[in-house]
Amino acid sequence: MVVAIAVLFAGCIVDFGIGTGGRDAQPLDGAAQDSALPDGALPDGGPVDAAPPDAGSPDAGQMDAAVTCGDGVLDVNEQCDDGVNNSDTAPNACRNNCRLPWCGDGVVDTNEACDDGVANSNVTPDACRTTCVLPGCGDSIEDSGEQCDDGNTVNSDACRNTCQNATCGDSVVWIGQEQCDDGNTTSGDGCSSTCSEENLPELRWLTTTAAGWSTPWVITYAGEPYAPTTSIRAAVAIEPEGRVILFTQTTYHVLRIPQLTWYDSGTLAADFDALPSAGPHAGYGLAGTGTSSSISLMSGHIAYLYDYTHIGGNVTFVQTDDINGISGWQTATAPDPTQLVSMYLDLSNDHGWVNDTLVTACGSGVGDVVGYSVSLTSSLLHLLEIGNCFDFYDQMSYSAFAPFASSVSGRPALSEIRGTFYYDTTDTLYVVTQQ
Repeated sequence: MVVAIAVLFAGCIVDFGIGTGGRDAQPLDGAAQDSALPDGALPDGGPVDAAPPDAGSPDAGQMDAAVTCGDGVLDVNEQCDDGVNNSDTAPNACRNNCRLPWCGDGVVDTNEACDDGVANSNVTPDACRTTCVLPGCGDSIEDSGEQCDDGNTVNSDACRNTCQNATCGDSVVWIGQEQCDDGNTTSGDGCSSTCSEENLPELRWLTTTAAGWSTPWVITYAGEPYAPTTSIRAAVAIEPEGRVILFTQTTYHVLRIPQLTWYDSGTLAADFDALPSAGPHAGYGLAGTGTSSSISLMSGHIAYLYDYTHIGGNVTFVQTDDINGISGWQTATAPDPTQLVSMYLDLSNDHGWVNDTLVTACGSGVGDVVGYSVSLTSSLLHLLEIGNCFDFYDQMSYSAFAPFASSVSGRPALSEIRGTFYYDTTDTLYVVTQQ
């Protein structure tokens, strides 16, 4: 066996032939071959003069090139690198420092409404917020066009959800400051100009006890020049004309029934001038068969009688009567006239709410009571027979009388009644109430 050893030294090649077993080695392919190698060749075919590896090549294991942002290669400590597409102005682009776009980089990216970079602020009015959202009502910063900004969604406090100061007339009740807010500053509609609840009178009616009392109709005066603006003291029916006259201490007001529209108004001093300044505290109307009806108004223990013409509505004073001198008011069951709060007449008794005989009411007579009058004080209800003896013959608690029984739905409280009147043509009882 022949081993060829190439010794590389000082640029010279020295060959040594070493034999084993006293025989020259044979080539592997069986061909004859000199023991000396051709000039310039090594046994593996490599060049004789090959240089050593370059110290800077990878083969030397010494690659130290610096990481470069912008070379398009995502290196360690880079969030992104799109090379030439990196940009500090293009939305959603990888930034020039190889960071992903972020809120506060001064570029409005997707899902950002604004981005003013270092100018973003959560304290500066009108600034883009640090979350890259536009300034808005409810962010606790008072921006342009805002009167306030309390940072909450409560609409009933001092700052509305529109970031405007709460005020009377804005249709939102300011809790703790307003009792009501109907969107205007007009008094007489149930909510005053200062957003306080108004104690307005109401009208309700009863046609049958089974059906119960109607839903109250609020007597407002906003935009109604003929409507009362102060407390009602008495109500008098002018049934042939389809009207009722409501009295305050100093004025009167004519309302159409059942249309519930105002017709006229005036002062007591001008048209009911016989009345004292205290005004009436009760009254009733008696329909006439001709061209006029009678009105009786109580002030103290004096009844003031007037004639009311159906055409034209002219009022004429007739006379006064001292109730204390009328025999029918001297019975044990008669009310104190100075304590009356309401009166009305029912001339037909079609409902049968009174079921007494004339003997019971008057001490004599045949048949039952037909016409009667109801007088209310603050505690009792008194019945007066009309048509025969004209005497008060019974008194009872308020709830003992059929239309005011506790079983009748919607019945008004006695303490709230300010006037009553009855329409015989429709068998309807009306009550004016006010708290």
